[in-house]
Amino acid sequence: MDILTHTLSGMAVGALVANQINASIYKKMGILTAGTIAGAFPDIDVITMWSGFDGTFGRWFGLEWTGREAFGAKLWYSHHAFFHSLFAAVLFGLLLGCIIILSKLPIKSSTNFKSTLPYVIAFTGGYIIHILEDMATPGGGWGGVAFWWPSKNYIGGLGEIWWWNNYDVFLIVTTVVLMNTALLFLGKKIRSLAKKTSLAVFVIGFALSVFQIKNRGFDFAYHKNKTPSSVCEQKSKEIQKQILGNRTYNFMEWLDTQIPVPF
Repeated sequence: MDILTHTLSGMAVGALVANQINASIYKKMGILTAGTIAGAFPDIDVITMWSGFDGTFGRWFGLEWTGREAFGAKLWYSHHAFFHSLFAAVLFGLLLGCIIILSKLPIKSSTNFKSTLPYVIAFTGGYIIHILEDMATPGGGWGGVAFWWPSKNYIGGLGEIWWWNNYDVFLIVTTVVLMNTALLFLGKKIRSLAKKTSLAVFVIGFALSVFQIKNRGFDFAYHKNKTPSSVCEQKSKEIQKQILGNRTYNFMEWLDTQIPVPF
């Protein structure tokens, strides 16, 4: 799935977690930021496609594979490998928590742990939702994602959606983010309402996204069914036009051309 939807999905998780606690708006924004960063973080493994990868990381660590070769392989640092695993989600979430706790010393450790937990949950949750979204895409040369890394068994690669052009899911996620971010600014007297409402908004948005993903009516797993990728992408656009209607689809397609990343 595209990096923009991934990032907003992490932001949606961050907004949900932030709405569940009684804290200053500054802390809530920090939690929101943690989820947002986590939503994009797993795709740090695409750095192997960077033109300078071989001359930097490749040379520093004496890597045998070029970056472009590694990208589509099943090395630990390949795309959809270690960085797309549950292990990585928990590891980086705990690492973030440790950094926050250390930055707050010498406050009591028990207080630090409780105040840091929402950041860890937001980051880990935002990270995991990225991986779940990728499971619905074509498996590519990997056959899915290494969710249970260090196990070499890749899961997902369902081909229920195309890599991008999933404008309907993007709009659902964006709506969830806008609604739940707005709830963060409600006063303390109605915090209980914000907690319940944000949870309901997130659950409904998640359910709608899953429904849309599961009902494309086309198999995008081009590596398995040998369908040309160009045919898959065109079919994805046709499905989006049917779902959104011409006016909304044309706007989203225009927006797509204005954003300098695959969307």
